[in-house]
Amino acid sequence: MSKLHLFISEKVQGEFILKDLNLMIVFQVNCPGCIASALPLIQNLYENSSDEIGIVGLSTAFQYYNYNNIEHTRRLLDDGYLVDHSLSFMKQHGHDTLPYKITFPILMDAKMQPEQVEEVAQAILAQHEAYDELSDSEKEAAAIRIMSQLKKQSDLYITFTVNQFRGSPSFVLFNKDYEIMERWFGHTSKEDIEQRLARHSAH
Repeated sequence: MSKLHLFISEKVQGEFILKDLNLMIVFQVNCPGCIASALPLIQNLYENSSDEIGIVGLSTAFQYYNYNNIEHTRRLLDDGYLVDHSLSFMKQHGHDTLPYKITFPILMDAKMQPEQVEEVAQAILAQHEAYDELSDSEKEAAAIRIMSQLKKQSDLYITFTVNQFRGSPSFVLFNKDYEIMERWFGHTSKEDIEQRLARHSAH
């Protein structure tokens, strides 16, 4: 079972308490789908189910780095400040600011530093399902290839990259040992989330 690898630069809001079953939403501030749909769904779940389920958000970036950052994450949480595409979309629905309050714990993904390139490459490589079958020389060659790719990217957020999320919003269900029970990407519904939680709550 693969593990969730968290690299955090800051606890932006609240204190995440790890439970037997946990749900993380991976979002970007400049992501209309996150702002309009995914985040309010998770907020609702937090208000109604946080006694049973650990809930946490991870603010990250894989594009629009000037908007998807710690400053705009703080402003979103503090006063509902919206940026760029998120603002344009919400304005179409009559809102200049976030029309709800996010109160669940929020973490900020860590930006890769030059001295972390090898560590990140090894973490990515270890996620590969055939990792244990590779020889030492194959692992070394693969790590060099990954490091070469990583060095070409000046703005890279580690948790998003290592866990190879497809985009935002992404969702991860994991246990108290950070083992991933289930993960999915894109638009979701309250019913879908509840069904996934029920599947794993029964275990």
